[in-house]
Amino acid sequence: MELVDYFWILVTTLGDEKFYVAIVPIVYLSFSMELGVELALVFLSSMWLNGILKYTLRMPRPPKELWKVEAKGYSFPSGHTQATTTFWTFLALEKKSKVIASIALVLVPLVAYSRVYLGVHYVQDVVGGALIGAILVTSYSFLKKKLPVIPLHKRATIGLSSSALMWLLSIAAGNYYDPTSPSLAGILLGYFLAKKEKLKLPESKFKRGLTGLLGLIFSTGLYIVSHKVSDFISFALCYILLGFSIAYLVPKISSKLFK
Repeated sequence: MELVDYFWILVTTLGDEKFYVAIVPIVYLSFSMELGVELALVFLSSMWLNGILKYTLRMPRPPKELWKVEAKGYSFPSGHTQATTTFWTFLALEKKSKVIASIALVLVPLVAYSRVYLGVHYVQDVVGGALIGAILVTSYSFLKKKLPVIPLHKRATIGLSSSALMWLLSIAAGNYYDPTSPSLAGILLGYFLAKKEKLKLPESKFKRGLTGLLGLIFSTGLYIVSHKVSDFISFALCYILLGFSIAYLVPKISSKLFK
């Protein structure tokens, strides 16, 4: 393996699921619960759609002898590219930040190219992932401005019902070990409970940082446990607990520790 290969392997990790498992909780727990739950909603919905398309279309990856890294699942659309596009485009639009927009404009093409360079995707896979991510985020941004504000209890009912339906559709498509809809259910349930109890993040940036670190420990631990279980029901329960821990348990603990 050449030195340049290691550079592209590093770049491709910036679109990996594990990277966002770490960073989404930090946004929720260290910056804004409201921004974090919206980011989780859009990001997890995007990755759920990615899984549905992969298991429905079942398009094969390039020949394995071309791979420079290991890869799982089907080829279209590229999950790394779609994840990167969804995450950074959402933050750029929500925060109206030129800095974040610049990161998106640089990072999305780099991650997309890394997947082709490393031999695990075709060009159409990464183009498709980028387009789907961008369309989903802009559609959400448009609908958010146009739709009326829905009361909290109705949002809870709609959100949890949608998560259950998403999980059933994933199973129907053959994607039994899809973490997105269980995570979303846990996050939404936790967030609605946190809002009902009027939980807030600490005022101090240092304490918010510690809260984010606590969330990172919870999410990493449950992520590891989820990959040790042998059946898809236990797998789903682990991710429900992961989402619930981040959205409710960690803010609850933080409110007790940092009074």
